[in-house]
Amino acid sequence: MTDLFGLKATPCLVIGGASGIGRATAMMLARAGASVAVADLDGDGAAKVAEEIAASGGRSVSLAGDVLEAKGA
Repeated sequence: MTDLFGLKATPCLVIGGASGIGRATAMMLARAGASVAVADLDGDGAAKVAEEIAASGGRSVSLAGDVLEAKGA
């Protein structure tokens, strides 16, 4: 599965990645070789998922915020 869709080093953003389907998607993308940014309102949850990805040898970063809230627009 590490070569799924040729995602090696491809940057991916998963919104809602702290739990549920978003978490599962982030983990799957990481196993496929993608570099994953895990974004969620739950910053601590996003950080935990990013840490799990890193602990398994993947590349990840976490982001906390609300993608529906426009700032400076």
